[in-house]
Amino acid sequence: LGTADRAFYYGHSYTANPLGCAAALASLDLFIWEKTLEHLPEKIEHLRKSLADLQARQPLIHEVRQCGLIAGIELRRPDGVKFPASERFGETICRAALEHGLLTRPILDTIVLMPPLSITLAELDHAVSALGSALFSHSPASGH
Repeated sequence: LGTADRAFYYGHSYTANPLGCAAALASLDLFIWEKTLEHLPEKIEHLRKSLADLQARQPLIHEVRQCGLIAGIELRRPDGVKFPASERFGETICRAALEHGLLTRPILDTIVLMPPLSITLAELDHAVSALGSALFSHSPASGH
């Protein structure tokens, strides 16, 4: 809109691609049909409670920060001291969680959980369980 000096000359090969647009519209239809947004409060609370329970049982979890379905699980030694950056502990936990079926990523020693809005409660339980298994296998009591 407007003159050429105000144009936004940037795009991607998928911009306005008919197949991509059809997939996006189908996704929006699913949001309506499955009432995805209506189910979010229950899922958000379920994740909050599950992570709080895991934190109560796992001394490596220093803090859990959550906004909606996005959570950051900060890991530290049981005494609260940060792991040395060279240890890449967050990466170690993410690799261990992958062995239990959870694909996630660290930002240093903060594990990022960012599930899709369509996730089920059972899938949330699996994610938290996989993270717990990874943490317990690398806790001080396990010898790691």
